[in-house]
Amino acid sequence: MHDLSARTNAEIKGDVLTRLVQLAMRWIFSHEPLEHLERLIALIDQIADRDTALEILESLLRYYVQGTQRVAEDDASPTVGADLTGRSDHADLYRSIY
Repeated sequence: MHDLSARTNAEIKGDVLTRLVQLAMRWIFSHEPLEHLERLIALIDQIADRDTALEILESLLRYYVQGTQRVAEDDASPTVGADLTGRSDHADLYRSIY
């Protein structure tokens, strides 16, 4: 076990964001980018600060769909809706991005 009591919330939050970025960069070139995108979106959905979560979601979708062209927009749209059930603001955000 590792004692994290000395770390601030900001440091821990930063670690989560760093992990998300590193995983996204690692997984984008896999043979299953859409499946990994689903896993990343599930992690994003666990972020308590909804504004931060939406910003991360927007950046991640832009990276996967527009930046690398590894995932088609039509394929990503249902993924966002399926993984973020009960959060229609995410699906609306996705539509507004594209």
